[in-house]
Amino acid sequence: GLIGFSYFGFVAVLLNLYMLRIGYGTSFIGLVNGSTAIAFAISSIPSGIIGNKWGIRRTAVVGMILLSTGISLLPLTQFLPRSIWDISIIVTRLMTGTGFAFFIVNSYPYLTDATNSNVRTHAFAVQSSLSPLLGFAGGLIAGFLPGLISKSMAVTTADPRPFAFILIACGIILVPGIFLIRSTTDRKIEARKPTNKKTQSIVSYSPYIIIFFLAISGYMRVSSEGAARSFFNVYMEIGLGKSPGLIGFAMAAGQLMAFPAALFAPVLSHRIGKTSTIVLSTLLTGAAILLMAIFPHWIIATIGFSLTLGLRAITQTVAGVVQMEIVKPEWRGVTSGIVSMAMGLGFSSMSLGGGYLIQSVEFSGLFFIAACVSALGALVFLAFL
Repeated sequence: GLIGFSYFGFVAVLLNLYMLRIGYGTSFIGLVNGSTAIAFAISSIPSGIIGNKWGIRRTAVVGMILLSTGISLLPLTQFLPRSIWDISIIVTRLMTGTGFAFFIVNSYPYLTDATNSNVRTHAFAVQSSLSPLLGFAGGLIAGFLPGLISKSMAVTTADPRPFAFILIACGIILVPGIFLIRSTTDRKIEARKPTNKKTQSIVSYSPYIIIFFLAISGYMRVSSEGAARSFFNVYMEIGLGKSPGLIGFAMAAGQLMAFPAALFAPVLSHRIGKTSTIVLSTLLTGAAILLMAIFPHWIIATIGFSLTLGLRAITQTVAGVVQMEIVKPEWRGVTSGIVSMAMGLGFSSMSLGGGYLIQSVEFSGLFFIAACVSALGALVFLAFL
């Protein structure tokens, strides 16, 4: 909830707008977003290993410290010499990405081991829904807060300082999360026998083959999402000329859509099956992004972005359960690390490449490519898994 409120609420809305105001363009903004995902990808496997060796609780605490510190330090780079702004910003984003990996990679095996098959999908759904619910509140406030602070400072919203003050506060908001994680207890993973014939047939495959296809499908799925998440607010301001207030409202609407969608995921997976749920929601994600590519209007863009986040909540909820249940308990940490690495690489590739693609094919071309990648990811998942 704290991460949703702070990062996916405030930071998601304001960071790119802050970068525009201190003089950066889409190519460097893509690099900034991509560097976070690269750090997440690189540290995903080590974070799973460290969690198994050192304990999930300690590893997740370190993750929250890195996440909080990285967010708050970024706007402080303005006080450094201009010649080192670029590297300083990238370093803080690398800290943020590593913090995410330490927390997220270890949360999946922990939640899987802490629940049984009857309630596991519901538990994952609640976890997935809390972040966008609080992200909605954070995004809504983030859209209007810079204007209020600007008025009190007698400056316009083109001034980066109001954005900087809010971003510093975003890191501080996460500090209570450190103590919340410390209140948990590390769980001992015990090997369990498959509970049905279908599971028995699945675990008979080499875990490396299973993990490979989980990683490939996850890479493609998150690549498409990365285009929407990384550049939606830039598209709204540069491409459509909208204000920070409206951008915050649009992004908050997307977070709000993800809340009921995540809670609906267990019902949908029970009705049509987990595999069908993942394939259908991934295909529909591509269709939502395609809307953004075809119709250059802020209302259509908001609808497409909202549907993307809502469908992503469904996909990630069910995929998180599948990737933990499809392998034996002793492989859960490794699986979580490798699949998270692939998803981080997917997000970073679209963030890094997207900034340059926009300059040649514009925003519509980027969203069209992302839609095609999403459809391909659904087909890969369907073909094997």
